[in-house]
Amino acid sequence: MENAAFQIRKYLSGQRDERIECNEEGELFFLFQSVNTLSAILNAQTEREKQTNYFLKSMISDISHQLKTPLFCK
Repeated sequence: MENAAFQIRKYLSGQRDERIECNEEGELFFLFQSVNTLSAILNAQTEREKQTNYFLKSMISDISHQLKTPLFCK
C-alpha cells in the first residue's frame, strides 16, 4: 500500500507515466488496475485538450490575419 501511495503521489506531482505495480490477485489488484486505467484515460484526455487548444489558437490566428488583410478590388 505504501508503494501504491508513493506512485500515486508521483503521478499527482506531474510524472504522468507512473503506474501502480501489483503482482498479486485480489481486491487490491483490481483497485490498482482501475487507478491505472483512470490514469491512462486522464492522460489521453489531457492530450486531446492540448490538441484542441492548438487547433483553436491556429484558427484564431488565421482568422485574425485574414481580417487584417485588405481586399483589393479593381
